[in-house]
Amino acid sequence: MIPPQEARSTDPLRAVTAAAGEHRIAHIDGLRAVAVIAVVGFHAGLPGFGGGFVGVDVFFVISGYLIINHIVDELRAGRFSPMRFYARRALRLLPPLLLVIAASTVLAAAILVSPGEWEWFTLSAVAAALFASNVYFLLKQGYFDLDIYEKPLLHTWSLAVEEQFYLVVPVLIVGCFFVASRWRRDPIRVLVVVAVVVLVASLAGSIAYTVPTGRNQAFYLMHWRAWEFAAGGLVGLLGRAERNAVPWGIAASPAWRCWLPATCWRQRAIRSPA
Repeated sequence: MIPPQEARSTDPLRAVTAAAGEHRIAHIDGLRAVAVIAVVGFHAGLPGFGGGFVGVDVFFVISGYLIINHIVDELRAGRFSPMRFYARRALRLLPPLLLVIAASTVLAAAILVSPGEWEWFTLSAVAAALFASNVYFLLKQGYFDLDIYEKPLLHTWSLAVEEQFYLVVPVLIVGCFFVASRWRRDPIRVLVVVAVVVLVASLAGSIAYTVPTGRNQAFYLMHWRAWEFAAGGLVGLLGRAERNAVPWGIAASPAWRCWLPATCWRQRAIRSPA
């Protein structure tokens, strides 16, 4: 007879599902709740929530903190599996996304009237299912763009950005570990350097491409949002790194602290189009 622990390990789906619920952090869940309230309050037009759209930025920072450090933990333990990683993401994101697309289709029947609106909705549903709706809505910005209330799936742009981050970050981190092993360097030190470079370059581009009119690449594109994921990752990386293992005294003056004021500065320049 197979012991219960071994029996569970032979079921990949159960193992992935169980792993998806591991390592929950109470204060992170609380921060998520604050971000949700801020975003909902902003879209509902409640007094005092004029800057509530910054909650989306908070979500990206949280994702960077959790995902980057989770991958690092598994790589250092020698058990990282790209297939398991993407299976976890799929189990977490696909069911609610498909439900939202189905519900939005029902809602669209009530608010969309012209063939042109239905064509836009169909294309946005396909883009959302492919985690590319951020690019779709960016390309549709312009004089002939629809009103935001005629885009039932507009909110899926942020999910697309996050999924694109999931596709890129494992490759980048595995590459950093490979370089560190070849150069006989501490992988955390290499990751910190790379994260700081990504943060600075992405933040500079985000500020440069934030525009009050026209297509707002800084709002929609993942590479101009990457600094937020990098800032979250740096929080965990600097927390685990020994002071003498981090170059340039970064641990003494955490670079990641720039994310919140920079976000507020950038978001004051333009209100969320979503």
